[in-house]
Amino acid sequence: MIRYVDLTGQLTLEDDEFYFAWYDTITDQFLSFAGQQTFSSWDDFMEAFKEYVRDEGPTHGYRDLSRFYGLYSRNIEAMNIYKASKVVGDFVQWAVERSRNEENKTG
Repeated sequence: MIRYVDLTGQLTLEDDEFYFAWYDTITDQFLSFAGQQTFSSWDDFMEAFKEYVRDEGPTHGYRDLSRFYGLYSRNIEAMNIYKASKVVGDFVQWAVERSRNEENKTG
């Protein structure tokens, strides 16, 4: 089974560069396309995937592109929801701290 792996922030918590990879649970290996295992966008992946199919031949291009896209789009949607909730959470935290600071000034 192929799994989408979000590598964003894996080196440091402050790292917000977007990277992802694909992991095959049957072979227990990260997948490699045209020598590349990490990708920064769908277009980046597509470029490597096309090169992989071109170099390995159509019979070796057994990996169904629609499967990758389905996993990618579901995870991107979830990540966008998470980012939005984090922004809202950060704003709420800021508002609470500001309110406390105002109370301390007047109290």
